[in-house]
Amino acid sequence: MKRLLFLLLAICFCALVFLPASRRVQGQGGIDTSKWYRLIAKHSGKCLDMRYANLIDGEHLIQYDCHSGDNQKFSFVPSAAVTIRS
Repeated sequence: MKRLLFLLLAICFCALVFLPASRRVQGQGGIDTSKWYRLIAKHSGKCLDMRYANLIDGEHLIQYDCHSGDNQKFSFVPSAAVTIRS
């Protein structure tokens, strides 16, 4: 489970790093750590979602149809390593 979460976070980080600044965060040039974001997979158009609408640390992450639930909102925590907070 931890390996899957780490892999997903690494993929999200790489997508953010390698996209042009104008496409990283719509309307801004970077990540605002005080805001909440939906992470949308480019290939499927689905959102990163915490399974079963759980908001518990370590819960499984899945792709799911986008909606306005809190289980699809994430913020970024500034640190030496990449951390995404749900």
